[in-house]
Amino acid sequence: MADAESRPVADRAESTRNARSNYLVYLAGIGVSVVSGILFKAAGSVGQEPVGPTMLLAGSLVGLSAFALLIVGLVRAYTGRKKAEETTASHFRVQIRTFWISLLYSVAVALVTMILIPEVAEIVDLIAWFAVDGWFVTRCVKGLAHLIRRQPYPNPGTWLW
Repeated sequence: MADAESRPVADRAESTRNARSNYLVYLAGIGVSVVSGILFKAAGSVGQEPVGPTMLLAGSLVGLSAFALLIVGLVRAYTGRKKAEETTASHFRVQIRTFWISLLYSVAVALVTMILIPEVAEIVDLIAWFAVDGWFVTRCVKGLAHLIRRQPYPNPGTWLW
């Protein structure tokens, strides 16, 4: 990364702005994802009335846009880390790991809730999704705080925060 540190200050500032905006893209993606989950839950509670399928479709479309936001953030993190200085590169690494680990956590939650008794599964599912979303938001907010102070992310290889 010594090569990146010899880059002009404007390039380093742009890299930092990209990392900051990437955290915001991730936070927007998780926010949209929560809205999608609310729409899905609402669709399930109204049953077969005409509103149910409409809410299910709306939840699907909102969920797809959330996933698209997260993919945009992932691509930007992969492309930005190559030209970033060491401090900013640690944030891109955290963003990449946050995406993949959250995907792994989400799949694990889905698999666990599929094997549980339906009455228990709904409660476990809700708690687990809140935990994964909280973990995701915590990593992004912590990363933003360190980035604003121009500090590298402490321990970017962690699976926790």
